[in-house]
Amino acid sequence: MASDSIFSDFLDQLVIDIVYHNNLSLSALDLIDYQNSETLYYQSYDDHQALQPNQHFTYNDYVKLRANTLLLARLGYKLTITLNTDNVEPEPWNPKVAKKILSVDYSQLSLVKDCYHAQAPLDRLETFLLADVVNAFQDDEPINLPDISRKVHTNPSPAKFVSICMRLKSLRKLCNNDKIVLISGSFYEIVSLNVVFKYNQSNDEWILTEYGSRFGRRDFFIWNRLLHDKSVSVIESFPDRWRKDEVVETLLSLLIIFNPDQVGLIFADSVRHEQYIYIHLLKRYLESVCESPCDASDNLYRLMVAVEKFREMGEIICKNTNCFETGYHRSLQNLVINEIYNNK
Repeated sequence: MASDSIFSDFLDQLVIDIVYHNNLSLSALDLIDYQNSETLYYQSYDDHQALQPNQHFTYNDYVKLRANTLLLARLGYKLTITLNTDNVEPEPWNPKVAKKILSVDYSQLSLVKDCYHAQAPLDRLETFLLADVVNAFQDDEPINLPDISRKVHTNPSPAKFVSICMRLKSLRKLCNNDKIVLISGSFYEIVSLNVVFKYNQSNDEWILTEYGSRFGRRDFFIWNRLLHDKSVSVIESFPDRWRKDEVVETLLSLLIIFNPDQVGLIFADSVRHEQYIYIHLLKRYLESVCESPCDASDNLYRLMVAVEKFREMGEIICKNTNCFETGYHRSLQNLVINEIYNNK
């Protein structure tokens, strides 16, 4: 009975948090008003889902919300997400990731690494390269959303993702076939990356600024439990200190885009070389900002493993998106092809 009471108190607090975290300003009523109306009035000040001032949150609404939350918990919904703030939990060994890190260590890119001390600052070339790619991903120009974006809201939208990719100098120098393969093949994995990086723990949701909308984790669980559970697992294992770091976010995006294992590439070795450059830059960046070489090495491995997890999530997103919207991937490829040939 005691445990049931504790869980009930926790559930009540969680429901109250949901109300407040959705910018619902509850106004207290005196006992007479409450007995007469059983109503708690609220007003939303949220820009994405503005509510009318005369709308109100009733006691029955509270009961329904509480019951739904309890039902979701019984179905396996995790009520709260615990972020990885200290890297205490060990990351399972991934031989594919280890091999790739070692390949970069013994490539021409790292021939001069022994000349640096363990936490040497970035040199001019490394700083220039990082600034260049970060600027490419800071594309805030308004995008005209194509038809394929109207039914399926992704972050980023296909049009915005293609626009960012076409600003990458390293991608523009590839042949058109490889551009098409890399952009269309990595889109879903970039969406997966944004699921992790854009998650807002305080509100337990994602805000899609391109569409002026928001998507709660409860809705995510109801929509697709498999993808929700995989996303929660990746969010909880991902080192939280890097989720607000635009350099790390950009470099991981580049590792995803420049995937030499994509089917259909003509010049896979050129793509592999570009990927090695970004792995090397990620390693050097971590060495320059982490507390110790061991800390940098540990975070490099964890971030590289996360890239593989984003690929797994991307496969699920691709499958579900194309089931929901038949021909979505073909439309995505057509968008990529038109953009490439129109920007010659």
